Amino acid sequence: MIRRPPRSTLFPYTTLFRSDGELPDYESLDLMTVPKLVPNIFVHDFRKGTEDGFYIKFSGTKIDEHYGQVVQGKYFQDVFTGDDRERYFPLYLEAIESGKPFFVKREVHYDEGKVIDKHLLSTILFFPCSSDGTDVNFGIGMAHYTHEDVFPAPVYLLLGD
Repeated sequence: MIRRPPRSTLFPYTTLFRSDGELPDYESLDLMTVPKLVPNIFVHDFRKGTEDGFYIKFSGTKIDEHYGQVVQGKYFQDVFTGDDRERYFPLYLEAIESGKPFFVKREVHYDEGKVIDKHLLSTILFFPCSSDGTDVNFGIGMAHYTHEDVFPAPVYLLLGD
């Protein structure tokens, strides 16, 4: 039997999809209603734009463990070492500009200058957010990283097209 997860575990995602077409307001979300997901959550602050990069306002412990450092307060471009920057960052920008969420699932080689680099299956779900319903000023996402022996074909998908 497949059990449906409790409604509370779906909070961030059910409230991020709005039927009125407006973007969700990040500042009205209470992430602590889903404490089991918080370690995998990250928040970007775009209020000063994206010219300097994607500012990391919040990073859960699983995000920090993945990067080997606390990334909160840094720019994503300064800590991301994945080999798919040319494909991943334009999708981010498109999501911010269009106000549409994205989903990414792909094998990523993280070159960290160590003897053993990381090859991981990285799964990301990202939602642009807005205080006024239209202009993107924050983004909230969830990341999951796993070691796999076999990797699926990469998926880079802007949702809502």
